[in-house]
Amino acid sequence: MEARGAPEGERKTITALFADMAGFTALARDLDPEDTRAIIDPALQLMMDAVHRYEGYVAQSLSDGIFALFGAPIAHEDHPQRALYAALRMQEEMRQYASRIRLEKGVPLQMRVGINTGEVVLRSVRKDDLRTDYVPVGHSINVASRMKSMAMPGSIVASEHTYKLIEGYFECKALGVVQVKGLDEPANIYEVLGIGPLRTRLQVATRRGLVRFVGRQSELEQLKKTLEQAKAGHGQIVGVMGELGVGRSDFLALLADAYGKVGQTEEGFAVLDEVLAAVNKTGERMYEAELYRLKGTLTLQKFQVSGSKFQVDNPQSAFRNPQLEAEACFLKAIEVAQRQQAKSLELRAVTSLARRWQSQGKKEEARQMLAEIYNWFTEGFDTKDLQEAKVLLEELSH
Repeated sequence: MEARGAPEGERKTITALFADMAGFTALARDLDPEDTRAIIDPALQLMMDAVHRYEGYVAQSLSDGIFALFGAPIAHEDHPQRALYAALRMQEEMRQYASRIRLEKGVPLQMRVGINTGEVVLRSVRKDDLRTDYVPVGHSINVASRMKSMAMPGSIVASEHTYKLIEGYFECKALGVVQVKGLDEPANIYEVLGIGPLRTRLQVATRRGLVRFVGRQSELEQLKKTLEQAKAGHGQIVGVMGELGVGRSDFLALLADAYGKVGQTEEGFAVLDEVLAAVNKTGERMYEAELYRLKGTLTLQKFQVSGSKFQVDNPQSAFRNPQLEAEACFLKAIEVAQRQQAKSLELRAVTSLARRWQSQGKKEEARQMLAEIYNWFTEGFDTKDLQEAKVLLEELSH
């Protein structure tokens, strides 16, 4: 069909995916063209099915592969993740298909995939049959093609641009710095191994390092006023509502912390117990580690206020000593943070435990433990958590 009218262009950030059959030329040389088509067509179909499953767009179907776009023409904020999910599904489907073909025809099949994220100008071309084709123009498309060329058969290779956007969502292996044809400088490339442990942006942000809770100043002021009224003998009821993941647990943790700072540890424990119960009910465990850390902090605060007369509320508790109970809470917080790969929350819990060990004279154990998690970070050193950890490390080193 001839194009109808001049093509229109729109600048977009997209993720480009190239996939093809490794060694297709040699395969086609040794087989009859009809046999080759009978083998390749189902392979191409499973590639396209994987793209469509994650709402990508097949821009071009080649003799032995496809070129697809994610993020355009259907806009998706998470287009890099969608491209990698599609690539992983392709490889899994291809392995199953290749096993069957190997048994039936003795023909080995492997696929390689290359992915890159970047800006393009997306041209829409209206055809005479009223169908619209979308043609991306830009250097990032060439880079995606180069990634495919560098991939070993059976593997997925992503550029550094894509890796920075999907880090944490997927398990990747650094392949080092290589010279990519068409690029002036050598670039890092990564092999995508599988789906990672994280699912949401909040989880990824937690792993990379969170800043202190912000953006709720008016709500916090309202809570403080309510707390003052309650202290004056005027009973108050506060309801905290919001969708999963917006920070209700973190917000209520701040309330528990505020109770502790004014000496109302029992109220703080009540808030924490309520939030932990909600966490177990909803399964939203984003700040579970921080809740246990605060529980340990409140336990120590209650002990310091009540002195040797302090007794844990549950007489059946395995920890009759409140100091041991607080340490157990810190260790639980560290365990949860490590399981969730929430490095910033792990840092907070380790810092609290290190302070505890410092007071017990175990400075070297505290220093080694804190240094290990502190040295993991490569940015965010102006945040309060890392600044406090740095000060404590200096104290423990003297």
